[in-house]
Amino acid sequence: MNVTQDEREYWTRHPGRPPVMRQSWRDLLFIHWPVPVDVIQQALPTELTVDTFDGFAWVALVPFQMRNVRPVLAPCVPGLSNFAECNVRTYVHINGKAPGVWFFSLDAANAIACAIARLTFSLPYFHAKMNGVVTNNEFRYRTSRYKSGLDVALSASISAGEPLPALPGTFAWWAAERYLLHSIHKGKLHTGQVHHKPYRLSDATVDFSKFDAEFPLSDVRNIPPPSVLYSPGVDVEVFELKPFSPFAHD
Repeated sequence: MNVTQDEREYWTRHPGRPPVMRQSWRDLLFIHWPVPVDVIQQALPTELTVDTFDGFAWVALVPFQMRNVRPVLAPCVPGLSNFAECNVRTYVHINGKAPGVWFFSLDAANAIACAIARLTFSLPYFHAKMNGVVTNNEFRYRTSRYKSGLDVALSASISAGEPLPALPGTFAWWAAERYLLHSIHKGKLHTGQVHHKPYRLSDATVDFSKFDAEFPLSDVRNIPPPSVLYSPGVDVEVFELKPFSPFAHD
């Protein structure tokens, strides 16, 4: 079952309720590879269906910086509110509804943040040693999980010029403009929502000096990624995780 464009655009709207957290995502690099649909589908919970573009499932490596992470009405906390992160993800829907993200892993350079996210959102966070910097259109990032599973060092060149929002219908819009995450929380499918302004994006190229990864990146690590996008970032409202309802909207 396909997801209509109206359904995709519905979830870009503000949900009209108070958020539970605020955070800023800065200096994101979206690195994408196409993968056969059945390879990803067999790795998903039965409630979820692979969302496709050009007939493929897509997996992404997304390194970035988390900034100003805090609950609503609470101040930032030194040593907890700012840290590097890197996630491995694919795209899914539920019977043609709720197009969102499924995370295979999320690595973060903050053990406390990892523990909180595992508890509250049931997301597969791992503690990792990480660093990243963007200077003069050059993006450099290194993440090395303290346990085995992900060890990547990369450099990317960002295209000159002003980053711009992607156009609906393009791959960049389809991949970047995702406002839902799905997870299995307490044995049941739950959905979380975020809201932010559209990403401003620039094309980029990437080179890896180290790339050790588990599934699904292990299947694509020797293949040049056909899409690499950079964004300077967005300010984000995060809403509570809720059991998924097929009647979330008409």
